Amino acid sequence: MFMSVQKKVLVVDDQEGIRRLLYETCVLLGYDAVTAPSGLEAIKLPKLDEFKAALIDMKMPGLNGIETMNRLQSLYPGLQVALMTGYGEMYPAEEETVNLASCNIIRKPFDLDEIKKFLEIVFR
Repeated sequence: MFMSVQKKVLVVDDQEGIRRLLYETCVLLGYDAVTAPSGLEAIKLPKLDEFKAALIDMKMPGLNGIETMNRLQSLYPGLQVALMTGYGEMYPAEEETVNLASCNIIRKPFDLDEIKKFLEIVFR
């Protein structure tokens, strides 16, 4: 008997509308998506080791996107992250962290094709 490999995506954004849009997009593309409204809520989720991809908003109250990414990747090193930002430029320290982490950046407002491409690469 074959077990199907679930394609699980974590979506972390403090804006409900964006969370919902990304959730629905992931589901329509055939992925199993789980959402969290904050970085703190995300790291409390059970079975995070089953996730291979995460879409994380850069600017959130509490833990920001970089802090959330760092905590998640320290626990689950195989997790591939795309940080989403609506800000034109990042602070130099943020940019350096992103470069060292080799994560993807998706600029808001984003094209859903960017999300699709990121997920296709991760789940290839």
